[in-house]
Amino acid sequence: MSTHRTIDQHPAASVWTVSFLPPAKRLSMNDRPHWRTRHRLTKLWRHAAHTAACAQLGRAPSERARGACMVRVEFPVADPGRRRDPHNQAPTVKAIIDGLVDAAVWPDDTDDHVVVLDPRFYKPDQPLMMAKVVVNLIPRAGDLPT
Repeated sequence: MSTHRTIDQHPAASVWTVSFLPPAKRLSMNDRPHWRTRHRLTKLWRHAAHTAACAQLGRAPSERARGACMVRVEFPVADPGRRRDPHNQAPTVKAIIDGLVDAAVWPDDTDDHVVVLDPRFYKPDQPLMMAKVVVNLIPRAGDLPT
């Protein structure tokens, strides 16, 4: 998984991580499912992110609240070397971000609170069915107290 620090990340900041098993097939910009199917899948991803954030970041909304962050989602795949267009994962990433907003991690998903980085793909150590989606919340440097 990604361990390097981006330019905008504060060096003393810790990265918060939320991880969960994929609840359904990832949504892709290339897919053209029926609206009801798309809504059902979006709801599953959103609920999974919400539930994981509540369980892993704190029970009370005040415990889960974070300042402005950069967010990187990492998806488990069988072959990470295969060519993929990370932007095709935008509907899944959007559902995950919305789930985190539902969990009161941020008051809104505007760029004042959240900057979404391109998703990454990683090869898990365990079987793919047991591999978790990893959401890294990286505090933005300009938003930390000095």
